[in-house]
Amino acid sequence: MAFSQVFGEYAKMLLNNTCNIYKLEKNVNDYGESVFSKIKIASDVNCRVNYEGESLSNNNNVYKKEYEVSIVFPVDFDVYKGCYIEVLNFENSKNIMFYACGDCVSYITHKEIKALRREVVL
Repeated sequence: MAFSQVFGEYAKMLLNNTCNIYKLEKNVNDYGESVFSKIKIASDVNCRVNYEGESLSNNNNVYKKEYEVSIVFPVDFDVYKGCYIEVLNFENSKNIMFYACGDCVSYITHKEIKALRREVVL
């Protein structure tokens, strides 16, 4: 077995979370208004969330906390910029939604994408 295959199997063991992937689709409702709906494009995908850092910003006295993360996926899965990634049961608490803000980068053993989460802090 080649080194990349062995390392790829080891990398799969590190994918300790699962997630659902959504995309926004623009539709027109009965009143002619544009509405966006979330369309699930994949479910129960193995992943891993790696924290990159966080920052706190102020806009008109509304503080926003922003997390930047890298989300790692199996090598055979494709995720696209602009998707929403819902990590299920994140850190044994609740489901967390991230926005895929970067392009997916492919490696021999896995794929990786940058994502953001913003929270309003009072």
